[in-house]
Amino acid sequence: FLGSEIITQYTRAGIALASVGFVTLWKQQRQIALMLLSSILCVSVLLIIGRDFKVSAHDLAVFRVYHLTSYGILAIFAAIGLHTGKQWLIPYCRGMHGLISTVIAAALVISIAASHWEDNNRRDYRWAEDLARAKLADIDTGAVLFTGNDFDFPIGYLHYILGERRDLTIINANGLLYGSQLYN
Repeated sequence: FLGSEIITQYTRAGIALASVGFVTLWKQQRQIALMLLSSILCVSVLLIIGRDFKVSAHDLAVFRVYHLTSYGILAIFAAIGLHTGKQWLIPYCRGMHGLISTVIAAALVISIAASHWEDNNRRDYRWAEDLARAKLADIDTGAVLFTGNDFDFPIGYLHYILGERRDLTIINANGLLYGSQLYN
């Protein structure tokens, strides 16, 4: 699970870059490389073993956030790998030091964006709008709706921008959105 999540987050190109970074750091500063690697293991593998982790959809969903530290440490390795790649290419590209880093970083960004395009392309994604319409449809005519969470934005968009359910008064409980205060 952890391995597949890391590949999903970083793609194969990012893992290759992080691997180069780890090997480079291992050759230059073995103690730091070992410390960072042990940090990855402590916040993922050992934590799973320590809490007698059961593999279920619920546990995987809840436990997913613990891997964020591992992803951050892998970003350090990837940055070192990017620097190492630049150093390898410098003899072949005289006078273009800035361009080398830019090309390597752009290739990585394009690789990650392309591999995650299906998940991140929200062009036809209407869940928030559909949920807001369902909530607005369930409210009596002329009612006052108090909001106070992430659903404020789609409901506010439908009401104030698209003009739906003009009979309602929408008040944000914190008084932060829509210019409406709890008390006039």
